[in-house]
Amino acid sequence: MEQWNPDGIIPWLMTENEYRSLIDNGKQHPNTAYKTSIGDLYYVTKDKYDIPLRKIKLKGLFFELRMRKEKIRYTKRIDDEIARDDKGMALYYDDSEIKSIGLKPYEYSIGVWVSGENDAIGSVGDEWGCILIRVAKEYENFGLGTILGKIAREIEPSKPSGGFTSGGSRNFTRVHREMVREALVNGQYTNAVKSGLISKSKALEIIKDSNLSIRHNNNNDNMNTNDPKDWMLFSPLYNTFILYDKKIKNYLDNENDYFIQKSLKAYIYFEDNDRDDFIRIKKIYGVSPKLKTFMVSLAYTIAKHEKKKLVIEPDDYDIMDHGFILNDENNIPGYKSRIVIDGPIVNNWEKMAREEFLFRKSFDQYDEFKDRLWELL
Repeated sequence: MEQWNPDGIIPWLMTENEYRSLIDNGKQHPNTAYKTSIGDLYYVTKDKYDIPLRKIKLKGLFFELRMRKEKIRYTKRIDDEIARDDKGMALYYDDSEIKSIGLKPYEYSIGVWVSGENDAIGSVGDEWGCILIRVAKEYENFGLGTILGKIAREIEPSKPSGGFTSGGSRNFTRVHREMVREALVNGQYTNAVKSGLISKSKALEIIKDSNLSIRHNNNNDNMNTNDPKDWMLFSPLYNTFILYDKKIKNYLDNENDYFIQKSLKAYIYFEDNDRDDFIRIKKIYGVSPKLKTFMVSLAYTIAKHEKKKLVIEPDDYDIMDHGFILNDENNIPGYKSRIVIDGPIVNNWEKMAREEFLFRKSFDQYDEFKDRLWELL
């Protein structure tokens, strides 16, 4: 990995406080200063962060880290004045001049994404010459701040912090601890002592000071909601289906709105009116076309059982690409409504609903969880 380290700082060769004294100005910021949500990092895009760093797995989710490397332009100065050409345009140092002067050639920044998604959920950037680490509140407690901080400090060990929030200060402690741990595991202290770079007593001091017995394990909880084996089909009424990940129970208990939404995979509500032969979809949602198709298949299965016709509205015509055949337009009531004349049947939906019922009743004696699912719909 590239590094910009003009001061030759090696963090694991010093205690945390020794390292902190070199990069921290002592300024404190309130914890609300850099609170971040998904969407706030809209400017961190994969096309700009085009250097893959690594992929990691935390709490059952895969994340990808990417780097952006931007060349820094410096204006030439003569006697503290901007140098200009004969047309009055500012002149810039070229690469060789930047190197000979000892100026920093590149600005490095890092972005992190949930694999397969486009919204950045964390970043490391520059703020007035200081390191700024941001992690979306929806993904706090995954350990991403420590991972990002460690990478940032490996690239630029001497870059100032600009002060810390209390959370940022604790994160710096974890970053230094992991740098010491890695150096110890890789035998770097042994080599440093043998080469005379550090004394044995100093190495022992650093290791003891780092409290290596403390290690926050972020992988015990599985927060992956994309495994169909964990999905449940809730069918409280004959005209309503909700497909959810069973981990939604924990997120409802903790009021974790972001992962509640992540756990809600699909739903459908349709109107079965005894006065006519039509079943009409009133509300439908699916995180993917495949799951939306599955919901429509459930409605079509019920319609076939009831000897009725399933009506599709224009917004849902895309299901034709997934095994459904619709009739010609304008021969039934409704603006551009069409009838499904053939499509997939879900023969095991009652078995799936029964499995969900047994799962739910194992903890939901008074239907509180059931009521919360209704509220989501």
